[in-house]
Amino acid sequence: SVPMKKEWKAVIAVILSVWLFVMGFELGSYKEKKNISKNNRTYVSAPATTAAPTTTAPAASSETELTLFSFDDPTTQAASDELQELLTTMDVPDTTAAPATTAAPGTTAAPTTTAKADPSSMSKKDILAAVTTAMRQLKSEQNMTAIKTEATKLTLTDCSAKAAVGLVNRALENAGVNETVTYNFQNGQAVGVTQDGKSADDGKSVSPRDVIPPAGQDFSVSADGVQSATAKQEGPNTVYTIKLVKESTTLESPIPPHNAKAIGYVDFSQRKLTGVTLSEVNMTYPGSVVTVTVNDAGKVVRLGEYLPLQGSGAAKVTVFSGTATFEGDVSATWTFAY
Repeated sequence: SVPMKKEWKAVIAVILSVWLFVMGFELGSYKEKKNISKNNRTYVSAPATTAAPTTTAPAASSETELTLFSFDDPTTQAASDELQELLTTMDVPDTTAAPATTAAPGTTAAPTTTAKADPSSMSKKDILAAVTTAMRQLKSEQNMTAIKTEATKLTLTDCSAKAAVGLVNRALENAGVNETVTYNFQNGQAVGVTQDGKSADDGKSVSPRDVIPPAGQDFSVSADGVQSATAKQEGPNTVYTIKLVKESTTLESPIPPHNAKAIGYVDFSQRKLTGVTLSEVNMTYPGSVVTVTVNDAGKVVRLGEYLPLQGSGAAKVTVFSGTATFEGDVSATWTFAY
């Protein structure tokens, strides 16, 4: 074993900060699962996983203590402790298990009624209008079943301590986030249930508007925020695909206006880690994609969200500084039955 080099600490801090944000990020808005300060520790409840290795959070060695992470679930805590030892001793495991992926639920197709005109010739303006109308109808639904399947991945591409790249990526690979949540809305309210039977959203009752992206607001993307828009017929359904323009943000200016109104974004400015100072976070959203499938009754039966991420950051831990660049994506599929 080789003790962790001191200059690696800030690099780990950058990735830890990024990973915690992406781990807690839900398409529609950033939402911390739990963040309680007690006895100089920060507790973070990680999203539930399916068959994938248990979610873990990298932490620094004992030479300079960063935030310590504890989990409510004993199995998750054991994995977290194991990763703590890995980062401290530099004992990189020979094999890693890739995170399992969760198959998206099948789309429920409505019965064919009357023939529809070919939508492939629709203009960008008409597509945006159709999607806006369909999404507002979806968010106002009172009785339906909605199933969200979400996956998150993150990869370190470079850092100031280059020997740390492989180590950090092994940890991030095992920490891949996959989550499925089912909402059975009755009279406009539901408590989400994860694939392992636990309550989502801290057990709170939510409305479709609260959780369907963009969460808490209407879909309201303007034409200048759209790189391309297409529409096509698939049986009785119409599939609209909207690709947003490239947007970039900084630590001081974290909101990408078009992504915020269509999907969501990652806001680092609100997150603090004990002993860690983020001095720079530059995020690029190269082209997020929203796919909306509408049946012949005008109801959304499937919603696809894809948010690719590229970025760089710098952090300081006591007197040690480090930089890192990273890339990844957050994707989600929602299916709706009425």
